[in-house]
Amino acid sequence: LAIDEDLAAAGLEALDRGVAELPQSYALRVQRGYLRLSQGLHAEAEADYREATALKPDSETPKIGLAFVLLQSQRQPEAAKLLEQVLASSQSFFAHYLMGEVRTREGLDDEAIRNLRKSVDLEPRFGPARANLGKLYLKKNETPAAIRELEAAVKLDPEDTTAYYQLSIAYRRTGEKEKAQKALAQVKELNKEQRELGATRFITRKLRKLRSTGGSPF
Repeated sequence: LAIDEDLAAAGLEALDRGVAELPQSYALRVQRGYLRLSQGLHAEAEADYREATALKPDSETPKIGLAFVLLQSQRQPEAAKLLEQVLASSQSFFAHYLMGEVRTREGLDDEAIRNLRKSVDLEPRFGPARANLGKLYLKKNETPAAIRELEAAVKLDPEDTTAYYQLSIAYRRTGEKEKAQKALAQVKELNKEQRELGATRFITRKLRKLRSTGGSPF
């Protein structure tokens, strides 16, 4: 599939033709849902993931994709319901990661930590879960644990601005001023790069990284 912005229009056009010819194709719906999501077309992506879910009610992939879309528009209860369905029959690291995001937004930090810890246990190479877990540990003043997870997160994803910022806070708490300054400098550099790249390209690149992780539903 075309992932880069320059190729996205051609990719979507091809998928549109495919869906028009095979409207009951589960695979085409899932693929178009991802590509639409990568281009910020959330309503359209939601429609594809819902259709894919209807075509294969037992498949976890479109449910997780749909939950991801719902979280972009702050629809936590709907996302949680879908994720609960997935986790009732499958131990998906990505579903646990998204449920951790839901619980964090609901202010249920202990539950969020459990979900994120499970996500990390299932897939230690998935940086976003480690970053979110580190942020919660920092909030609970568990600074050594926070540093452990945040250092792992930026090693896995050197472009994670939020993880670098949280790491700068953690380093200041432990008196590691030089490390804190370096982490903050990295935040400024990444923010500059994001502005130059543009929002759509930046989001597309982040989604591509998510998809490259083994087991990602995208």
